[in-house]
Amino acid sequence: AAAPTWSTAACFAGQAKPSPSFKMRVASTIALWASIEVLLADALALRRPTRLFAATEASSRSLQRPPGSFSECISQAQAAVKGAIEDGYTLVEVEFPPLPVALLEDVSSSADDIMKANVNLGLDFAQVFALDKTVKLLYPDTFEATRAKEILGTTSPGPNVEIHSMRKTAASTATSFDQLLGGIFGKRAGELDLPEKAGYFICLGFSCQELPDLEELHKTYPDVPIIGFNLKLDSARGDLGLPAFPPRDLHNRFLSRWKPSYLLRTRSYALSLPRPPFVLSYQGALFRSYPEPFQTLLDVGDGRYKAVDVADARPALGEFKDILTQNLQLGENEDTNSVLGKLRKGVVNKTWWERLSDDEESTEWRT
Repeated sequence: AAAPTWSTAACFAGQAKPSPSFKMRVASTIALWASIEVLLADALALRRPTRLFAATEASSRSLQRPPGSFSECISQAQAAVKGAIEDGYTLVEVEFPPLPVALLEDVSSSADDIMKANVNLGLDFAQVFALDKTVKLLYPDTFEATRAKEILGTTSPGPNVEIHSMRKTAASTATSFDQLLGGIFGKRAGELDLPEKAGYFICLGFSCQELPDLEELHKTYPDVPIIGFNLKLDSARGDLGLPAFPPRDLHNRFLSRWKPSYLLRTRSYALSLPRPPFVLSYQGALFRSYPEPFQTLLDVGDGRYKAVDVADARPALGEFKDILTQNLQLGENEDTNSVLGKLRKGVVNKTWWERLSDDEESTEWRT
């Protein structure tokens, strides 16, 4: 990396001529900063996932574009999941915003609004798989399964499609007050009610505390594809190990085996600037449709996204943010790529599950 391009003569214009020893100290300081920048650049490069091609080529590469509507999103997700299952994957992840981003960020949007959207989208998604096999839409407990039936207005949502509850609610099965409180505060209560075998299991509404039930389902039917529909597994991984939540080992032995077949995850950030407007808001999306690679997309306004990076492995959350930030057109005076900018930002941090570990039984969730 080039040393800072400033002149010692300009710094001392109109003053007494600096001594040779002072000039040597200035030159040494410049060389030191240049060495630090080289080391930082090398370190940051080692922490990034391998790219299939340069970011400048990403926008011209023939890759699937992100969906422009929910119907297109469902069609893309169906094709991606079918391709992953045909390639032998039985734990498959689908994630995309169930509502427009503006509505998701609106404080007036409730959890019930999100559930209604997921219930209807999940049924639309299931239709193509129900053409030749039975599909069971699985909900974590009786309450959510009953609510899904109310939203759909029927107990039989379609040909070859059934709704099933994985576990009865604590209130209906608790034999003591302690068991009822345990169910309220995170301890799974009630009898696990595994469904009969089906062609596909599509799982909706499972929280982090309820993911062990899906592990039992997979152990019982290891050859039946299990599709996690908008389960937000990354958020669930962040809760593992906390009080009243499953241990972190659940990721190593089970969640690490889920294949992200269709992923459209949006993120918003803010960047501090040394000049007006002082705070710059920007956003982007991580998009993947199996078997294609992961695309990092920068929102350029008017609902348009520009592919700024493509990688064969899912970038960490911090790496994703850095890629977006480095592709902002901030002008020559901004220092996001300078030595001082990198020092202020610090080393890219990774969450515990994003760091490579020998305890992780599979790397499928990364690719």
